[in-house]
Amino acid sequence: MNSELTEMLGLEFPVCGFSHCRDVVIALSKAGGLGVLGTARYSPEQFDIELSKIDEALDGKPYGVTIIFPAAKPDAQPMDPESLRSQVPEDYWDYIGSLKERFGIPLQSVDGPGDGAVNAYPLTRDHALAMLEVVKKHPVALVSSAIGAPPTDAVEELHALGMKVSGQVGDPKHVQRHLDAGVDLIVATGTEAGGHTGEIGSLVLTPQVVRAAGDIPVLTAGGVGTGAQVAAAFALGAQGVWMGSAWLVTQESDLPEPLKELLVKASVSDTRRSRSLSGRMARQLRTPWVEAWEEEGAPEPLLPPLQGVLVKDAQSAMLRAQGGVNSGTPVGQIVGDLTAIRPVRDVLQEIMADSVEAAERVQNAYSGLI
Repeated sequence: MNSELTEMLGLEFPVCGFSHCRDVVIALSKAGGLGVLGTARYSPEQFDIELSKIDEALDGKPYGVTIIFPAAKPDAQPMDPESLRSQVPEDYWDYIGSLKERFGIPLQSVDGPGDGAVNAYPLTRDHALAMLEVVKKHPVALVSSAIGAPPTDAVEELHALGMKVSGQVGDPKHVQRHLDAGVDLIVATGTEAGGHTGEIGSLVLTPQVVRAAGDIPVLTAGGVGTGAQVAAAFALGAQGVWMGSAWLVTQESDLPEPLKELLVKASVSDTRRSRSLSGRMARQLRTPWVEAWEEEGAPEPLLPPLQGVLVKDAQSAMLRAQGGVNSGTPVGQIVGDLTAIRPVRDVLQEIMADSVEAAERVQNAYSGLI
């Protein structure tokens, strides 16, 4: 397909696929899309190892990464784990203890983050800058700023290395910040998406972001999991799509098999926007853990980063020891379309084939007018 996205990054298909799993990223880029590695779980050292393995596997094919750039705050409080833990009220720890008993969470089995995960709970600006230094050593095609606009100086450094930069927005009023930073792409993330989202649906958000972005290409994220939705994104003025949830149940995904099966069985109604994950609103699979934070008598989730400090160990334990069936995972409303565990390549090819059929239906409907 031809679009500003495919021409900019040298892709066969206008699909950016976000994943925290290296194997998914590799498979997506090999299949003609752009695999984008989420970096929140990695230390800079492990991140460097992951990118080296991706470089070797892709042999020049393009791929991307995300970096979270927190805003610099001169009066910021200490962000180390112990300082943050001390700020969590004792009654919240008591509630976690009650959930541990209710769900049989083996907290004593958690001996710190594994697989190169960052030992600090929050993702600090210093950490982001360290990740940026790693990126500069690898042939990354696209760097995406996951929360907020990227720093202008970082964008300039990446451009000097021939890399493109994108930023994600959930409201048209945030577009100008990204334009001022000098991004090459803007991702309009609708409320249907998994993870941290706003309240505006993709059908409304995308065309407004397109208008606000002017000459800068826009991608649609949120509510995209089928070919018809890819075609709809183009009808709304986007130049491609950004997808994450569709890859969670692929064969290459490193999610535990019990959690994959749970996702395959889920319906469109089985997600919740909740602050229980990090303190910010995030759409995730509806599970007993998520519902526990909504029931009468449950404490209101803390503001970030303290909620993440509070629940991190419990969530890690549920994922490792229970296969994630209680903790769940961030996932978008398209979970109802995730009906089988298949290879990444098969998923991408089916989506693109279906998008052609959808485009033909639209063309036929307008055949008398054009």
